[in-house]
Amino acid sequence: NSSQAILSAQAAYNATIAGIEATEEQARRRVEEANAALQSAKTSAGITELGARSTLTSISGNLMQARIEQDKLVIRSPFNGYIADLPLVVGNVVQPGNLIVSVEDHDAFKIVTFLSSSEVKKVHVGDPVHAGQEETVNIAAIAPSADAATKKYKVEMTYSGSVLKVGEFIELTFTAGDDVPSDPQIFIPVTAIHIQGTETFVWKIKGENGTARVAKTIVRLGPIEGAFVEVVEGLTDGDIIATKGGRIIEDDGTRVRIIDPLTTASGSHIP
Repeated sequence: NSSQAILSAQAAYNATIAGIEATEEQARRRVEEANAALQSAKTSAGITELGARSTLTSISGNLMQARIEQDKLVIRSPFNGYIADLPLVVGNVVQPGNLIVSVEDHDAFKIVTFLSSSEVKKVHVGDPVHAGQEETVNIAAIAPSADAATKKYKVEMTYSGSVLKVGEFIELTFTAGDDVPSDPQIFIPVTAIHIQGTETFVWKIKGENGTARVAKTIVRLGPIEGAFVEVVEGLTDGDIIATKGGRIIEDDGTRVRIIDPLTTASGSHIP
């Protein structure tokens, strides 16, 4: 009987162990299935994320392209100002070179006129000028040399008001000063100028016929007017200079004969 009881206990033990192992195997399989499901979910999520990122990149590119295309439709002025003219209307076809809009900058207006050589000597930078009936401006710049075609000097005035308009023709009234400035301008023929290396000089004549000799005199030049050039430094009013034949003079102190005593540097324009 005791043997029978032992066999029965062993059988019960084996059945219990088998049940536990079966339960363990079932749990292991469930864990593997759960891990597989997790990996699948991660893979699916990664694919979904990549797809979302790709879609976002595509949308961002489309947005940037749309902004670029929109920017092409916006016309920006290079400066701040006011619209003076808008000649186009809706439906017009625009071609390269067509005027689309005119913009005025009231802070950068410039009034320009031209004066003769005799007139320009009577005005100076800073002088007040009456523009039209109500405005007063000041001379901002005077061209140092005359225009090659018109032989006139360009005079510029700045204007920051709102009465005058771009392209408008107005009457200017200058307050003319003395015709001869306090510091006389000296003009001499271009033929009297000699250039040697870095030196610019003239032959000044000292003495009278019979004892006249040349002296090399360094000068500094200003603007050229036709056949004459201004000497801003080196000569004084009344100096006598050699205007012809100077090319053959080699030495300072060479004796010369004065042929035309009227050819002198002058406080006014020689011509």
